[in-house]
Amino acid sequence: MGVILGTAAVKGQLSADAIKRIAGIEAEPPPPDPNANLGPLAQTRKAQQEKWAAWQRELADREARRDQREQLLDQTLAEITKMREEVMEAMEALDEEQVAALTDIAKSMEKMDPKNAAVDLEAMEPEKAARLVPLIKTSSRGKILDEMNADARNQINEVLQAKKY
Repeated sequence: MGVILGTAAVKGQLSADAIKRIAGIEAEPPPPDPNANLGPLAQTRKAQQEKWAAWQRELADREARRDQREQLLDQTLAEITKMREEVMEAMEALDEEQVAALTDIAKSMEKMDPKNAAVDLEAMEPEKAARLVPLIKTSSRGKILDEMNADARNQINEVLQAKKY
């Protein structure tokens, strides 16, 4: 029988499965499907576990993106803080320069005739004049303010009261 089966198989008349059936050899069973033997509850549980794993992966991805954004925000905040400090230093330097310039102007006005100094103060913006007036010596300040027109003097006084220079 083996010779007949072998000859038939060589001629292509029998398949490997047919030869095994005739010879009484059982074919290898296919690999078992892991979900085939599961009941409906177990299948539902497995599906939920797969969803849970997918959610955990998504959560990990989102946390990684959040961490990257936090790092970027921290870097940006550090840059802004540094810029703010630089701006504050520049403003302080500018304020010192302005105070020095205003002090020079105040000293000049102290030496001027009060009428001429009053005309100069009236021509200035009230904000600048209000910064300048406290720098003028008290003895000269009163004389200059007396020579100013009431409107200009009131505007300067309002700025002085609001800003408290």
